[in-house]
Amino acid sequence: MLRRLRAGLARVEAVMAALAGLSLVLMMLSISADAAGRYLFDRPVQGAYEMTGLYFMVMAVFLLLSANHAGNHHVRLDAAAGWLRRKLGRTYDRLLALAALAAFLPLAWAATEEGVERLLAQDLTFGPIAFPLYLSYIWMPIGVLALVLRLTLDLAQPPEDGKEAE
Repeated sequence: MLRRLRAGLARVEAVMAALAGLSLVLMMLSISADAAGRYLFDRPVQGAYEMTGLYFMVMAVFLLLSANHAGNHHVRLDAAAGWLRRKLGRTYDRLLALAALAAFLPLAWAATEEGVERLLAQDLTFGPIAFPLYLSYIWMPIGVLALVLRLTLDLAQPPEDGKEAE
């Protein structure tokens, strides 16, 4: 059962990582077009700043949380990790998952609550282009909830080698 959940989550993480990669490409194109328009034609691309800040950056950060954890790609301080892992064995990985859950579970709750509230309110930005703000609030809960599921699976049964199989 846990193996199937991990495999399903890995597929979801792959889709989320592809969306995050696409958002990075779109962010690069948007910023480049804005800079070219601003300095070559004295006409910046309207909405480029909003698209980057409201959508692309949020997607790039939060959609990769769970996949980065699964692949052991997060930056971490490993000063005592080797010693603790030898002393505690798999309990060490469970303690890490529990500590991370203590931080990310309330964040997931608050982000989901805020996202639903914004989605129902259909908030828009002010300005020449009215961007739907509520769309920028969906990426954080999606990413954090995927991480919470990944951490819960790690708490139930830590991966054998400390990271997911490629």
